[in-house]
Amino acid sequence: MRSSPTLSPTPSPTPQTSQRPLFSTVRSSPTSSTPPSVSLPSSSTNPFLSEVKAQYEAEQAAAEHQRQRELEAEQRRQRQREEQARREQLEAEERQRHAEEKRQAARLHRAQDWLKQLDPTSDEGFWFESFAISYPSKLDAALEYLDALDTTE
Repeated sequence: MRSSPTLSPTPSPTPQTSQRPLFSTVRSSPTSSTPPSVSLPSSSTNPFLSEVKAQYEAEQAAAEHQRQRELEAEQRRQRQREEQARREQLEAEERQRHAEEKRQAARLHRAQDWLKQLDPTSDEGFWFESFAISYPSKLDAALEYLDALDTTE
């Protein structure tokens, strides 16, 4: 009978303390909340960074200047709208005053014409004389009387 060759286990090499592991373990403290700092080259030592920084700052300044101009323009437009609204309000008030003055002038003219045409010997004339006694003038009484007639018609 043939015996099959037996393999004998080969002894595994034992790690030696002078060997370094292929991967080192990164240890971080679980209580540490600050990320590790990265050292960037200063812009004074790197002309490219200086140029990029200067360009960025110039763009930011230009953008801020543009925003400021737009804000000032909007404020100017708002002031112009407010001034226009005030002018329109004043014009409307002036038109209203003018219309009221015309109405009062027409009312006064009507009362004067009515007094000229009033026959003091007529029934209406006698009545009006007694009515007008309580007014400062016959014109004031005529204005009141004609206004009352207008509201009843």
